[in-house]
Amino acid sequence: PAPAGYMRLLLRLFGTTPGLRAALLEGVDVDEATLNRPGAEATLYSFMTFSTNLLRIVGEDWPLQALAVWGTATQGALELAVRSAATVGEGVEILARYGHVRGPYLGLRLMRDKAKTTLAISSVAPLQEAVFRAMSETAALSARFMLGAVLEDASRDIAYHFPGKAPKHADRLRAALGGTVTFDQRQCAVVLANTLCARPSPYADEALLTTA
Repeated sequence: PAPAGYMRLLLRLFGTTPGLRAALLEGVDVDEATLNRPGAEATLYSFMTFSTNLLRIVGEDWPLQALAVWGTATQGALELAVRSAATVGEGVEILARYGHVRGPYLGLRLMRDKAKTTLAISSVAPLQEAVFRAMSETAALSARFMLGAVLEDASRDIAYHFPGKAPKHADRLRAALGGTVTFDQRQCAVVLANTLCARPSPYADEALLTTA
């Protein structure tokens, strides 16, 4: 299970009528009353089913229609840990190690060579192509907001790779991410030069990091 905050916010955003809320929660093993509890959690199955419903009801660009949901305020202790780490690179390591706490559908793997650090994003379960594309976009947008807080203007130097052809909303996705976005890649990934990773975080705080 993972915190259900994303689902709660997405339901509030897109579920503007009782009928829409019912349709968005169709087949999901958590109801609206449970979602509204402060400590609500959702299973991997719930996240996958809810994402499929969003595609059907809202459209394939639903992650971009919900940009506010991926901001730092919704990332909980994960964002706090990324921000309070000593360096940007240590923050990326935290994303790789603990990202599944916020997104249980994600498989995250960190790779480094002499020039760059790559956070590869995969799915832990079989997903339809459109569902994985939407979930990978939410992961990239979340990473962009968390890393952007510590990189500031240098966040434009982050590269984002997506498998598959460019969607109709590709230009809007590029504008939202602000870095270099390429499609038809071997894997979904967030890529940073090692020089960026070596930068100290302006919010480094050992006590906050330990708590997070």
